[in-house]
Amino acid sequence: QVASSTLKGTAVRKKNLVAATNHYFRVRPSQVKDGAVWAFSPPSQGAALAVLSPFLSNLLGGPDARLVNSQGKEVTAKSLAGQVVALYASASWCGPCRQFTPQLINFYVQMKQAKTPFEIVLLSCDRDKKSFEGYLGHMPWWALDYDSDAREESLGKISVQGIPHL
Repeated sequence: QVASSTLKGTAVRKKNLVAATNHYFRVRPSQVKDGAVWAFSPPSQGAALAVLSPFLSNLLGGPDARLVNSQGKEVTAKSLAGQVVALYASASWCGPCRQFTPQLINFYVQMKQAKTPFEIVLLSCDRDKKSFEGYLGHMPWWALDYDSDAREESLGKISVQGIPHL
């Protein structure tokens, strides 16, 4: 049964709600009262929309910084809003990185299967774009574009002195 067709007009107005805040309500069957068949649960606390933290936004070069994946798809950094984000500094030429990356891929896949709001962003330390693209081809996550000035700056801001660095 669809409740929304019966939730109209002043019967659905709630008192003392802040207009700029989102609230969640649970509609449940109730006794027939004044012709209404549905009742509202008390309002939840205000719910805020997920936003990208200013720190992460700045680190990646702004909310519109371009992230790429191995399939050639692109998204902006703001698509990471509401997720736990791990930054992974790595390179194809690094032996320890090549040993650690498969373990990280397994962990990432487990997190995604569990529908956990988790993402990894690769900050490549490769020496050229061709190496970066080849290495990213083995990874299921996003990477800060190799040509982005923010990639080098990010590595400095998080004090990467050795790789792999998560």
